Amino acid sequence: MARLQDRKIEVLSARTADSTTYALPSGELETEAYAGPIRVKQDGEWKDIDTTLSNTGDALQPQTAAADIMVSNGGDTELASVAKGKESFGLGWQDKLPAPSVKDDTASYNLGGGQTLSVTALAQGFSENIKLAQQPDGDAMSYRIPLNLDGLRLFQADSGHLLLKNTNGDLVAEAPAPMMWDASKDEASGESAHQERVDTKIETANDGSQTLVLTADKDFLATATYPVTVDPTTTLAVTTDTWIQYPNYPDSQVGSQELKSGSYDGGAHVARTYLKFNVSQFTGKHITRAMMSLYNYYSATCDTTGATTTARWVTSAWDSHTIVWGSEPTLTTVNMAENTGHWGYNSSCPPNWSYWNLTGMVQDWADGRPNYGIGIRSANQKDSTSWRRFRSANYTTAGYAPKLVVDYNSGPATPGELSVSPLKAGTTLTTAGSLTPTLQAKVNDADADSSLVTEFRVEPDPAFADTTYTWTGKTAAFRPGTVARTQIPTASALPDGSHLRMRARTSDGIDTSAWSGWESFRVDATAVLPADLPTQLQAGATDTSSPLVTGIVTSPNGGMVEAQFRLGNATGTQTLGTQLVPNGERAGFHIPADRLTSGGPFDWSMRACYEGKCSAWTAKTSIVAGSGAERAQAAAGSSVDLTLTTATVCTDSDACVGETGTALKVGSVSGKNWLTYLRADMSKIPAGARVTNAVLKLQSSATTPEVDVHALNEAWATTGTGAELDSVTARRPT
Repeated sequence: MARLQDRKIEVLSARTADSTTYALPSGELETEAYAGPIRVKQDGEWKDIDTTLSNTGDALQPQTAAADIMVSNGGDTELASVAKGKESFGLGWQDKLPAPSVKDDTASYNLGGGQTLSVTALAQGFSENIKLAQQPDGDAMSYRIPLNLDGLRLFQADSGHLLLKNTNGDLVAEAPAPMMWDASKDEASGESAHQERVDTKIETANDGSQTLVLTADKDFLATATYPVTVDPTTTLAVTTDTWIQYPNYPDSQVGSQELKSGSYDGGAHVARTYLKFNVSQFTGKHITRAMMSLYNYYSATCDTTGATTTARWVTSAWDSHTIVWGSEPTLTTVNMAENTGHWGYNSSCPPNWSYWNLTGMVQDWADGRPNYGIGIRSANQKDSTSWRRFRSANYTTAGYAPKLVVDYNSGPATPGELSVSPLKAGTTLTTAGSLTPTLQAKVNDADADSSLVTEFRVEPDPAFADTTYTWTGKTAAFRPGTVARTQIPTASALPDGSHLRMRARTSDGIDTSAWSGWESFRVDATAVLPADLPTQLQAGATDTSSPLVTGIVTSPNGGMVEAQFRLGNATGTQTLGTQLVPNGERAGFHIPADRLTSGGPFDWSMRACYEGKCSAWTAKTSIVAGSGAERAQAAAGSSVDLTLTTATVCTDSDACVGETGTALKVGSVSGKNWLTYLRADMSKIPAGARVTNAVLKLQSSATTPEVDVHALNEAWATTGTGAELDSVTARRPT
């Protein structure tokens, strides 16, 4: 379908929570993998994550999220909670909350005294912060936040991180140490020039209940540029992207809404990012393109002449929760990718996506090498222009998460079940009963939209070595799951009595399968029997000046049968033409109009041939052509039959030119590849008429193949060569 419509189409059955897969017109697949969930399955259907808050009566809830998230709508002390399965984590508040103002995914509570408490719904949880519009009265500002935990318990690491563990002691989620910052800005880093860690304690009562106590330093508040933001907690989300920074953020910042890389002050502060994508679906695939994109919302400069930002293959295991500066995983520069873009510094280089070509790296993973993830760092970590900040998978607004887009091809399977037709019965060795047999093989491809071509190779069987014959030929294009067929052309007929072998391989235009094993066979055409007398003769379209005559042809030898047609009158007979069709199928021929203009009455007859051994001619049947005159102009709401100008042409060489007055051919016939061209005479349709339905009807004398119909871009002549006619063909099927 993607090939026919010339556009990529999503493969709905391949959707996951963190990836989207498309079929491409080339026959490849393309998967967009994200560092966090972008959709969730509800009631058996995938729904895109939408964290916009709406009032359900009891609380505020996001439209669609990957967890059960509740935010207070005021009048209680239950600030926010998130639940996954049997485990839940909630934050309370020390006083009853006022009704919030709600905008998109954020609820804001006016606490008075210039203090605003905000909660933002995320894909997997929520984040919370407190904004102080002015310096508070008194000394230090302290907040007591009751915790509502079910199946979980909060701990504080030596680094200051908040660790949420279940009853088995397993880490469920983590938040960086609470921080606070003021409104000042360092132009180089884009961050607050005045930031500090918030004093954090976890109090546990005798009944096991816990309270998070946050205290802002009074000296910081006294010298701060307001407003000041206190950012105590983040989400329950477990993601695989994080960053570390020397010297002020030496441990993992997992759960942060951003990622960082490089330096803004000559190496005094240096950041590095680590992230990982799920690439299991690409195992064993041929990766044709893999691009990682990060949304770069701030850089130290717009200048792109400094050190590049590199994406390197991580070669040892690491944990996004426990990684610390100085104890990081190893990296390699093999298949390293670089990016020179700097975005977000000012209006001259506004925020934008940055891209890294990871084709070689992802191919290594597809080939079975371990995927430990990707390290992002500056090529020169002392270069002050290398500082860059990106959105992480935890960023509150959807659509900015790190993304890996991979185009890949499965490659066709090795052909199997090779055979020749017709086969001669009663022999111990596979024996072809024709000098021009049909070669066939069963072929498949995991990419259902692929267009396949199978190549056959025939050579002497070394066990007998009784000939020097060789031949190589290809099939016309076909779809996966079908039998690939091509016929040995008469000009390359097999030597009778020889022993040969054949093999096959298939290409989808991108990858080629391995050769199949050899299949040996013998040629014995000495007992070829004449074809049978054609049956079920018909004459159609006799109201036109070029009537169609047909009949079914069969042969006891099987294989392809040639139908021959002739026209007679009182002075004798003349040969009209031939058509090659599979055994037992109907063959047809359009009698050219110039053959029926004078000298009648006329009759026609036909016979069937196989390997030059023909049946008798059928009895003569009268044929009368119509005048071929144009019908009257069609009235409104009526139907008309349009006369077609046709040409059929092979595309194998420039010597092939259009044929008229013969049966129309498409695909592989008689060892050649054929296309057919048609042009309708539109004079019967009134100018300005609205066409409500148009149907092209073609009678097939054989099993109808899958046929593409294309528009033609310019005028064409029936006598043109295959290349000339192909040049006027539009690439996109109608």
